[in-house]
Amino acid sequence: MSYAIFDTHNGDSEWNHRSGQRAEILRELTEEEADIFDVGRMFRIRFEDGTETDAFEDELTIEEAAAEPGMRHGPYTKVLDFFRDSQAAERFIRYDGPHYTVLLSAFPTWNKLDIRKRDDAPRFRPNIYIREDSNYSPVSLDIQTTSYGALTMDEMKGLHKELGIAIEAAGIIQREFIDPIRAGTFVFGECLPRPEKQEGGQ
Repeated sequence: MSYAIFDTHNGDSEWNHRSGQRAEILRELTEEEADIFDVGRMFRIRFEDGTETDAFEDELTIEEAAAEPGMRHGPYTKVLDFFRDSQAAERFIRYDGPHYTVLLSAFPTWNKLDIRKRDDAPRFRPNIYIREDSNYSPVSLDIQTTSYGALTMDEMKGLHKELGIAIEAAGIIQREFIDPIRAGTFVFGECLPRPEKQEGGQ
């Protein structure tokens, strides 16, 4: 499975807004599907929201795939993974994404998720909350709504954009984390070296 960063180089008004997004390369198009001798190699790709399209070779910057299973779940990359105690009762894993961070506390019989906004999140980015079942396992997601009162047109555009980001992120987290956790198919992968405590830290 290969991934790439998509970039139209401002050459396709229909897809320019997708520039900078990560996409999975599904397959190379055949000579019957594309005029390869005229335009060069082309590929079928799928963005992380499920949208598929064809892309020219020069629109794709191949990304080095994470070799270790469990290192990536969609756009979320594992940055921390260690056991909090000597009894290995709680495994703490942190995944950083482009807009949100996913925190996973894995216990022997259940798993707890928490979603955090990145520190640089703009004003209108909403919080995403986990809805849990009676066993504290994640089931689905809720997106926070807040009354901002009267907003200017530019502010409304910002609010609309951030709600769209939250909706897309919630769909990815549901697909990449919650559904596999509930199905028992989530790939945790190997632990990472535990970060050393900073001087004066806990």
